[in-house]
Amino acid sequence: MRTNAPAVVVSSATNYRDDRYRLNGGKPMRSQLGLSLQAQKLPDAIHHKAFGSIIIEPNVPVTYQTAYRFTNIYDV
Repeated sequence: MRTNAPAVVVSSATNYRDDRYRLNGGKPMRSQLGLSLQAQKLPDAIHHKAFGSIIIEPNVPVTYQTAYRFTNIYDV
């Protein structure tokens, strides 16, 4: 993953319990099967002046670019 956003937040599906979502093959989503990588401003910046502003003003464009590359570990 490459990004010019100031932070990347990583979340996992630990303790996830919801049978509404299905994986490929129809298996239900469950704990330990999901990972999220979110490019964004620094979390909790509203409480830390040194992190910079996270306020998005109306009619002021904000643009970041993020690229993901996935590789099957079995093909390496």
